Amino acid sequence: MNPASSIPYGTLTQTNPSHDSDRHRRWAALYEGDLTTDDKRDLLPRRLREPHALWLDRVRHGAEYIGYFGALVVAYAQTVCHAPLRVGLADGSEPDADYSAFAEQASEGGDSFAAIAESVLADALVHGRGYLAIDAPRAPDGVEVLSRAHEDALGLSRITADRVDPCAVIDWAAGADGYLDWCVIHRVVEPRDGARDVRDRVVEHFRYWYRDESTGLACWADYAITRKRTKRISPRAEVPLVDAGATSFLHVPMVPLVLKPAQWLGAKLAPLAGEVFRRRSELAAGMAHSIAATPVLKLGPEIPKMGEGLSEAQQDPHRGRNYGAVAGSGDALILGAEDDAKFLEPAGAAWKLGADEIRRLVGQGTQYHEVAVFYRANALSRPLEEALGARRIPYQL
Repeated sequence: MNPASSIPYGTLTQTNPSHDSDRHRRWAALYEGDLTTDDKRDLLPRRLREPHALWLDRVRHGAEYIGYFGALVVAYAQTVCHAPLRVGLADGSEPDADYSAFAEQASEGGDSFAAIAESVLADALVHGRGYLAIDAPRAPDGVEVLSRAHEDALGLSRITADRVDPCAVIDWAAGADGYLDWCVIHRVVEPRDGARDVRDRVVEHFRYWYRDESTGLACWADYAITRKRTKRISPRAEVPLVDAGATSFLHVPMVPLVLKPAQWLGAKLAPLAGEVFRRRSELAAGMAHSIAATPVLKLGPEIPKMGEGLSEAQQDPHRGRNYGAVAGSGDALILGAEDDAKFLEPAGAAWKLGADEIRRLVGQGTQYHEVAVFYRANALSRPLEEALGARRIPYQL
């Protein structure tokens, strides 16, 4: 059965009910640990009626993410794959040298089969499923393989394996035996042809794996479409076929590793990691903006009472007063008799809320010294620097 010459974009981009692209993206970011600004936007949603500028400041200057989720997954996968992995035949017979070579160097990049299996297990722990792809070279058209030695000479006897990103497998169907009947792999790239070119286009690739009903062999078909970075593709747009072929495999050459809900580590740790990051970011942003308590500098009156004349200092409050001499070389700023500096808050309620939040954060793994650094560096320094700087008063903190 020949593949279709084109498929509508909306048809190709349909997803399996078990595939949640937003969840995959968030959990992959939490697992990898190196959060981008876009990742933080997803993990720190904008509050109702929150000003856009404040939300962006909260995203950019929130707490640093601590990637313990990824560390736990890697440690678990390494523990499971700690024992030497033996690659052999299903009937238990002794494998030949090809299997030993495959175990030592399974991928085209030189990774061992044990390392690939560990990566697939880590994918399954994070996303609930992982995929191992198997590939074998085929003889070029018109070339007849005469013997095993001839096959080795042509480089056709080397089987390879590699990991497939589970986030890219957007739709699939599996039979009762666990093998895939078909699947769709979606990848997006932004090519640039050299330094003189502009990275202004996006190419979406779709690989469709299926079994040919007439031959019973696994086949593949590649579809691709190009768009501008700022444009969207209409669901009715036809995505053309760019390449196709057949294999000698009786099944789609992708082995899925699907974990049971109780074994799915990501479903338990990823939401907790995201929640701790959100709370730590709320604490950092709140203290940076001095939500808990607002520092106020109240200077003496510059306008006299009715009937009194204006003094020279009241006409120009910055004349006749040497603030540097008054402050001296100490750490504290000495204020005048009618000047006042204090923190305002509603009867201690804000501090109580802050203390409760700090206790919750500490209970979830935030260290006390981190909270102290946030408070000292953000809650005190920034507001006082802004207030004193606005008055052009020398200060030393």
